[in-house]
Amino acid sequence: MLLLDECDFIARSRVNSNDIGEASRIVNSLLQLMEEYDAPGLLVATTNIESSLDSALFRRFDEGFLVPIPGPAEVEKLLRMTLSTVKVAEPIDWPRLVQQLSGAPAAMVVKAAQDAAKAAVLGGRKVVTESNIREAVAELDMNGLLPKEK
Repeated sequence: MLLLDECDFIARSRVNSNDIGEASRIVNSLLQLMEEYDAPGLLVATTNIESSLDSALFRRFDEGFLVPIPGPAEVEKLLRMTLSTVKVAEPIDWPRLVQQLSGAPAAMVVKAAQDAAKAAVLGGRKVVTESNIREAVAELDMNGLLPKEK
């Protein structure tokens, strides 16, 4: 299997491009390589910004599907599973954290938990606190990686 993760980076639409042709050349090269791709297995592309993709990209795939945004139960499960390899200080207000991550893609939920664990370790602590998780969520939000409406 060949995975083109975050393919919007190299497959942006050529229609409203303000560049001097570089993006068009990259997209054209990618499309040509995809046409010639003859290896066994699957060619999979992922994006969080479907609207920015060049429409010609969609014709290169047999199937397309959307991965739904996780609901509250899935968000909590993702947080708990990601943090399952580290010690977590109790009590944790899981419903509050879930609400803060409402509407976020699964990748951002996992990133928040990973960033919280990393902050605890780098801070010399062996326990992840709710504060670590809230700070990680706030940083994602500050960087525009979480949805605006919750």
